[in-house]
Amino acid sequence: FIENDFDTAVNYFQKTLEFDAENIDYLDYLSKAYLKLEDYDNAVETLKTMADFSENGKEIWLKIGNIYSEIEYFDEAQESYETAIEEDSEYSEAFYALGVLLFNQDLFEEAIEPLEFATKAFAEVEHLQKKLAKCYHKAGKLDAAILQYQQLIAEQPENVSAYLNLAGAYRVTEQNEKALDILLQLKKIAPLMPKVYFRLADVYIVLKGYAKAIEATNKAIELDATLYESYQILALIKQSLGYVKYEKYLDYEEKYKDKSIYYGTKADELVAKRDAVKGEAHNLFIEAENLLVKAVERCQIDTVLKEINSRKKMLKQLKNATKNSAF
Repeated sequence: FIENDFDTAVNYFQKTLEFDAENIDYLDYLSKAYLKLEDYDNAVETLKTMADFSENGKEIWLKIGNIYSEIEYFDEAQESYETAIEEDSEYSEAFYALGVLLFNQDLFEEAIEPLEFATKAFAEVEHLQKKLAKCYHKAGKLDAAILQYQQLIAEQPENVSAYLNLAGAYRVTEQNEKALDILLQLKKIAPLMPKVYFRLADVYIVLKGYAKAIEATNKAIELDATLYESYQILALIKQSLGYVKYEKYLDYEEKYKDKSIYYGTKADELVAKRDAVKGEAHNLFIEAENLLVKAVERCQIDTVLKEINSRKKMLKQLKNATKNSAF
């Protein structure tokens, strides 16, 4: 297995199981070897056998669900997460995974219950609040939720969660100025809470206030440099700024094709502007990529890591599109 000879590893692990069919370590390594070979059916069957013998069956079923989710066997993934929850009705990680799975399939009504559980268990995970708010919106329950949050703030003016939930509800309905107002109120109540600055940065990005978004995110890092969200948000800001430059580059590139206007000195000046803005875009995309690396170093949540890896792939394409050309 260590030498990456996974076919041979599978054979030897199978032989070990002939001596001790219930050995959790052997089954675990066998499943990992199958995964390395992308033999998902056998990996899952091995994990199911492992779940029968393990005291931590819920964790194994969560892993099975993640495998099914990765290969887009969504019904099987849902069933696996629900099995994990049946084994432990307080298993927040399974509620998290199930809520995200249903959300990503646009099953907003069904996603509400697991996301409600997950947002309480993982209050620091920013995107869960947004997903839950969108589910309320899509299920036609957001107006009632907004009213509930407003009443809660009136009754408990220092209830941080109520402010965050209300701001999230406003964001989902694109009432961004209202979201900003609520978050600025919350900033006065909880000036040392990093999450407040994450949310402010998110709104500022939508409002194209990138300087304020960077300022808010840097404040969050100042308060707690161990949180992955700060670096994830900064990466988004850098990517957004880079894309503005990239669009400008494409604009110059299109103009350069019009030889009736751009020739001689004019063409040279346009090329200089084009190449400069292309280089600026490329550097911003590199900054964004480096920030995502820092986010990964601080994150242990599988679904978040999956989203980050997806963004890294996009950045790789953007970097290739803006890298220096020899001609």
